[in-house]
Amino acid sequence: MKPFQGGVILRGWLWAGLFYFGTGLLAFAQRENEVWYFGQHAGLSFATGWPVPLLDGALESREACASLADATGTLQFYTNGITAWNRFHQPLTNGTDLGGFTGGGVPPNSATQGALIVPHPANPSQYFLFGVDAVENELRNGLQVALVDMSAQSGRGQVLRKGLRLPTPTLSSPVTEKLVAVRHANGRDTWVVVHGWQTNAFLAFLVSPAGVSAAPVATSFTGTIHQGGSDPAQFYNAIGCMAVSPDGRRLALTQYNAGVEVFDFDTQTGRVSNARTLPPSRGNLSAYGVAFSPSSDLLYASGYDLVQYDLGSGTQQTLAFGQDTGTSIGRWALQSGPDGRLYLAAPGRNALDAIEFPDVRGAGCGVQVDAVRFTSPAAVVWGLPNAVVVPRASRGGPALGFQVTPACVGARVQFAASLTPAPAGASFAWDFGDPTGLPNTASGAAAAHTFSAPGVYTVRLQSTWPGAPFPLTAERRVVLGGPPVPTYPRFRVLCGLAVILTPTAQPPGVSFRWQDGASVPVRSVTAPGVYWVDITSPLGCTRRDTVVVTPFSADQLALGPDTAACFAAPVVLRLRSPQPGVRYQWPDGSTGATFAVHSPGTYTVQVSAPDNCVTRQLTRRVDLAPDCGAHVPNIITPNGDGANDTWVLGGVNPRDWSVKIYSRWGQQVYAQASYDNQWGAEGLPSGVYYYQLTYVQGTPRQLRGWVEVVK
Repeated sequence: MKPFQGGVILRGWLWAGLFYFGTGLLAFAQRENEVWYFGQHAGLSFATGWPVPLLDGALESREACASLADATGTLQFYTNGITAWNRFHQPLTNGTDLGGFTGGGVPPNSATQGALIVPHPANPSQYFLFGVDAVENELRNGLQVALVDMSAQSGRGQVLRKGLRLPTPTLSSPVTEKLVAVRHANGRDTWVVVHGWQTNAFLAFLVSPAGVSAAPVATSFTGTIHQGGSDPAQFYNAIGCMAVSPDGRRLALTQYNAGVEVFDFDTQTGRVSNARTLPPSRGNLSAYGVAFSPSSDLLYASGYDLVQYDLGSGTQQTLAFGQDTGTSIGRWALQSGPDGRLYLAAPGRNALDAIEFPDVRGAGCGVQVDAVRFTSPAAVVWGLPNAVVVPRASRGGPALGFQVTPACVGARVQFAASLTPAPAGASFAWDFGDPTGLPNTASGAAAAHTFSAPGVYTVRLQSTWPGAPFPLTAERRVVLGGPPVPTYPRFRVLCGLAVILTPTAQPPGVSFRWQDGASVPVRSVTAPGVYWVDITSPLGCTRRDTVVVTPFSADQLALGPDTAACFAAPVVLRLRSPQPGVRYQWPDGSTGATFAVHSPGTYTVQVSAPDNCVTRQLTRRVDLAPDCGAHVPNIITPNGDGANDTWVLGGVNPRDWSVKIYSRWGQQVYAQASYDNQWGAEGLPSGVYYYQLTYVQGTPRQLRGWVEVVK
């Protein structure tokens, strides 16, 4: 750990490229958040306006993670607070041992918001990398910062300095696992905010062209003292997230065993005020994630429940969101996506859930279970990438934005502009990004448009007024006609008298209509066939799900014949005719459809049909192949000198093998049913011959190749 020395931190590194900060600032917060890396090798790209899973990441982290792209959406680097990787997924030069918590098992770094990347206001190629410690290390390492230069090493990046500890307020003062950043009101600098441990102090460090401030702006005597927790060491209340609202005016945080607090925040001074404690949805809420809606009017908190708080009316609502609500699985990190949705980490299902319309109050916000699913090697854990909040108002002058009332294809989508403060005589012009949906433009503070097809549209609003130096522009991606949340499995197996068809989720306001007119979400069917149901969301969007029900046939279950292998690579066991809905139980307790065998033995899998109406045990023996370690010579010299005169098989019992030898024209020139290692090419000329060895003492195996005779 390198102690902080007085003055402005990192001052000597920061002046290169000072004249470019304006360009970098205007670009920031457009596409810098389009690429995410988190969990174990998991990632997302929002380049198309919709989240696309990435499986190429090198990052492994239980919670701490951050990633940053440039103004074009090109990934620059990402980190778990321990190591930083470039866009080629290689560690930056000097990019390891960055100070993050390395313990806590696999994956490492269990600090809730243990990593954060802040662009350098005076150099568009340099970034500050902040990190906080984890409760498992009793928060000993406090707040640290490193400096990254992505122009170094031919664009592959380098950490210039690392391990600099910041005073919070002293170099030994611990802070909680909360770490956020928000753009200063001047539109150039950035506030980096943490919360002290066993105190109620907020500490805000200013990142400016001169570097990181030598001392934080401290706000004390507001909110609760962060201390204690349900763990034996009483540190759990240091766990939890902190978030700043999109308008920069509010700050909220969670304490794992102490609920949710919301404050006012001043982006000019970095000070926090007006503490309010929000009631949990139930007494034992474990609060973890927190995020604001795009309008900043609604607040969401996650953990074992998902709660929506209306900050204007003071009301709250616990949102139903799927089959594991209220269980030990839960949803953890909450993060705003560049597509306007909020994403929740759901590690129990290796998925991200999403809040489709976070500005809509109540169930209409549309909590979508399994909005993004991941497959191996990617795994969702607790954390999602930390990012800088850039309020529009921080860019100076009036701030332009607009709200969208969600609707489905065929219905008119309502838009409302907001310009704060509103200059006199302001005009508004809309472009809906839908050239085939005429008219594609409108004017006025309120507008409406009927989109031509489902999809993602970029809606642009431009405003000007008398004396304006230039028009203001606001853009937003609008996702039209999202499908209803519930889904049914595509295939089910009828085993026994009936099979129950159950949707994945049943949020309030969703309706069901089956092909026979039934309106219930859960159906019992007693015959094979194709069943369909129309599912309608509270917004009126309808999607049809089809379920194919097939009869279960136990006679088709087979694990394949016994085999033999040398185990240079695992032998993969699988059912020869798998059927939908079948469950597996292998010797090690795993339940996948395949099983990797690494050593000889007899292996049994218990196969169960749905509802356990049929259970079978299937067995397959895997032996060590007799040719493992075999050495078959490829040359003999039968010249009578007693050395290499005959073809001698090594590493096996030659009597267990029959042999046939052929000339280069395919004529058989030698055969022996139980080979005795005595073939010496008697009566044959020099040349290349081809052999076929067949194992005759068990499961047949053949070895084929060539041998050269030199006389």
